[in-house]
Amino acid sequence: MELVDLCQPVLAQLANAINYRCNLAIRDERAVVYIARAPAPNTLIGAMNVGSCLPAHGTVVGRILLSELSLEALRALYPEPALERFSPETPHDVESLYALLQRDRLAESVVGESYFESGYSSIAAPVRDHTRDIVAVISTIIPSSFIDPAQSEHLLQAVRRSASTFSTLLHCPASAAGG
Repeated sequence: MELVDLCQPVLAQLANAINYRCNLAIRDERAVVYIARAPAPNTLIGAMNVGSCLPAHGTVVGRILLSELSLEALRALYPEPALERFSPETPHDVESLYALLQRDRLAESVVGESYFESGYSSIAAPVRDHTRDIVAVISTIIPSSFIDPAQSEHLLQAVRRSASTFSTLLHCPASAAGG
């Protein structure tokens, strides 16, 4: 069974639980590619369509997907002296990106409030396979510059649980699946 087919029930359950659109993304070189999505109940449009691509270094989803790369691998991927900026929080060079990725690597999830685009926030968590490598990211996009503190913990836990559930479906050892 393919990644997209396996994740669809997990994404749908997450979207129903948190009432926001949810996505599954992978990395293709320097881009994040959205390969599956589940709309929130009672919504007609989605913020991110399947097939949409965004710059990996400029998104929280991409940061998770890049987090296992070494500094040398990042330099090979981004040989230019300065990285394109999308917000004041976007790292300006590979060394800044690497430092940020080191913090992300230790986290169960990453939150970005207006990180890529003003007016939108994201919560993302890694999906790991049987080798414990990150193979995808489950995320939700919240149409707000900031995440309501009253909802924050609920949203974080729900996204983490879904990523852990999906990791388990990919035969990731329980100790590495998170959740």
